[in-house]
Amino acid sequence: MRRSGQITVFLCLILTVILSFLCVCLESARSAGLRYRLQLAADSSLQSVFAGYDRILWEKYQLLFCSGGDREGSRIREEMLACASQLGEDPSPLSGLDWTAPDVSEVQVSQLVFATDQEGAVFEKAVLDYMKTGSVAILWQELQERLGDGSKTVAQVVGESAEKGEFSFAEVEKQYENWKKEAEDAVKTGQENAAESGGEQTGMEGAAESGGESDRTEEAPVIPQGNVIDAVKQLISSGVLALVVENPEKLSGEPYTWAFCPSEMQADERGRAAENSPVQASDGVSNILDTLLFDEYLLRFLDCYTSDPPQEGTVCQLEYVISGGESDRENLSEVVHRILWVREAFNLVYLLSDSSSRTVAQTAATALVGWTGIPFLVTGLSGLILAAWAYGESLADVRLLLDGGVVPLRKGKDSWQTSLEGLIHWEKNHQAAKEKDAEGLSYEDYLRLLLLSAGRGEKCYRAMDMIQQSMERLSPGFRFDCLVYSCEASLRAENRFRFLALPAFQPAEAWGKRQEWEAETGYHY
Repeated sequence: MRRSGQITVFLCLILTVILSFLCVCLESARSAGLRYRLQLAADSSLQSVFAGYDRILWEKYQLLFCSGGDREGSRIREEMLACASQLGEDPSPLSGLDWTAPDVSEVQVSQLVFATDQEGAVFEKAVLDYMKTGSVAILWQELQERLGDGSKTVAQVVGESAEKGEFSFAEVEKQYENWKKEAEDAVKTGQENAAESGGEQTGMEGAAESGGESDRTEEAPVIPQGNVIDAVKQLISSGVLALVVENPEKLSGEPYTWAFCPSEMQADERGRAAENSPVQASDGVSNILDTLLFDEYLLRFLDCYTSDPPQEGTVCQLEYVISGGESDRENLSEVVHRILWVREAFNLVYLLSDSSSRTVAQTAATALVGWTGIPFLVTGLSGLILAAWAYGESLADVRLLLDGGVVPLRKGKDSWQTSLEGLIHWEKNHQAAKEKDAEGLSYEDYLRLLLLSAGRGEKCYRAMDMIQQSMERLSPGFRFDCLVYSCEASLRAENRFRFLALPAFQPAEAWGKRQEWEAETGYHY
C-alpha cells in the first residue's frame, strides 16, 4: 500500500513559517534591548565624564567645567569609549549568553561648548549658576556678620535700616536734590562774589564779605603761606602712587609673563558658538541683575590691593579686570586715578557749598594776584585753588582707602582731612587715622562702582586670565580654552544577528556582515 507525504510536507512548511515568525520576534526584542543598552551606555558614559569636573577649580572658584584635553575633546572621547566599553561587556559567566551586549566600536564628539566661547557668555553663565544658587548662603553669612554676637534680631536690623533710609529710594532722591541745590547755590554765590570784587572795596574786604552773614560768626580763616598751585604741581610731578601707597616699591612693575591668556584670543575664537548651545542671551532686566551678581562674584573670589593676606602671584587682580594693564603697578595706578577723579568731584562740590572754604580760597587768590586789580583773575584763581584743594583731599582719601579705611561719599566738616596750609606743606609719609566707627565706602566699594563701568566681555576674559594664572600654580597645564561646559556625542556599536543568522533569513550579500547601531546623547552643567 503506497503512502502519501502531503501532510508531512505541509506541516514542515507551516513549522518553517512559525519558526521564522518566532525568530523575527526574538530578534526584534533583542534589537530593542540592544538599542536601550547602547543609549544607556552613551548617557552614562558622558555623564560620568562630566562628573569628573575639575575639583581644584570648583573648590577654589566654585566653577563647574570639565577638561576636554584639547580643543577636539580627545579626553572626553577616550573616557567615554572606556566607560561605554565597560558597560557593554557581557556580565554573564558564560560568554555569548548575553544577547543584548553592544560591542562599542567608535565614539564621536561634536558640538563642544568651551568656557571661552560666545564672547565670554559661557563663563558668565557658569558664574551666575553658582551665584544664583549660592546667593541664599551668601546673604545669610552677611546677615550673621551684621548681627555680630547675636544681640540683635533680624527685625531690629531691618527696622534700623528702614529708619536710616537705606532701602528708601525716596531718601536717595531727596539727598540728590539737596546736593543739586547746594551746588547751584555755590555757583550763584561765586557769581555774586565776582560782582562784588569789582566795586570800590578792596580785594581783602570783598573776600571777607563774600561769605555772607554766616561767616561773621566763624573764626578768622588761616591764610596759607605759599603758592597752592605750585604745591599741587609738585605733588603731581612726584607721581600719584608715591603719594597714596605706603611702599610703592613693593608693587611689581614687571609685565605679566603668561604663556596663554583667554583675553588674547582672536575675535573668531571668542565669538565661536555651537548650534545647540545651552547658553542664551538674557533680556535687559536680567542683564542688570546678572551684571551685579557677576561683579559680586569677582569681588569675592579675586584679590585686590587691600586683600589680606595677599596671595602668591598677581596682587592686583581686580584692578587688572578693571583696567587691563600689563603689571600690578600699572593697574593700581589706573584704578587710583579713576577713584581720584570721583573723589575730586565730590570734594569740589563740598568746597563750593562751604562758605568758609570759599573765603579761604578767595583770600589766598587775592594775596597772590590781587595787586593786578583784575577781578576775574582773582575769581579764576580762587576756583583753581578750590580745585587744587579738592585734589589734595582726594589724595588723602585714596591713601586712606588703600590703608583699609572708609571715606564718606559726601564730605562734611568733621570728615574733611586736609587744610589749605597742609596742602602746601604736604608730608608724603603722613597717614590719616582710621576711625573704628566711621561710615562711608571702602576701597572694595569703589572697585564695585568701577566694575559697573567696565565692558561685559572684557571683564569675563580678564577674570579668566586671573583665574587661569592662579590655577596654573595648583594645576600645571590648566587652560580655560580647553574647559568644556556642554557637549554632544554619539556611540556606534556593532553586533551580529543571533536569531536571523541563518542564510535563509538574509540576502546573500549580507552573509557574515555585522549590524551597526548608533546612539546620540548630550549633557551640559
